[in-house]
Amino acid sequence: MIEAFGKSLLIIEGPEDSNRPFSISAVFHDESGQEIATINRNEWRGDAKNWDIKNEGNKIIIREHLRKISLILKINPPNRLIIERLNMFYKGFRIVALEGKPTTFFLPDGKVWFKTHRMNFISNANGIVLQ
Repeated sequence: MIEAFGKSLLIIEGPEDSNRPFSISAVFHDESGQEIATINRNEWRGDAKNWDIKNEGNKIIIREHLRKISLILKINPPNRLIIERLNMFYKGFRIVALEGKPTTFFLPDGKVWFKTHRMNFISNANGIVLQ
């Protein structure tokens, strides 16, 4: 769903059958470019002292630090997944998304590169590709 410079940063795959959940894979970096956590097909790996992943009802919330949310996914069965919030870094670039607002892409110098409005993905292999 999000690929940057040949690396998949966020992948959301539909369930293999109707009794299974979505499959989420992601790689998270801090502002300095260090890889700090990964999710591989719903299996989380990272430094437990820096990260918190929890489920609240139909939401998955990933925090980098206290009060610093990196991702909120809302699952609306049977086939809808909403990115309510995203704060992602890669190679100096930053992607910020809030549900109902434009998704903003920032250059390494902090300037806005571009914004998108109302993105919907239906079975797309790649939703956002930065090259």
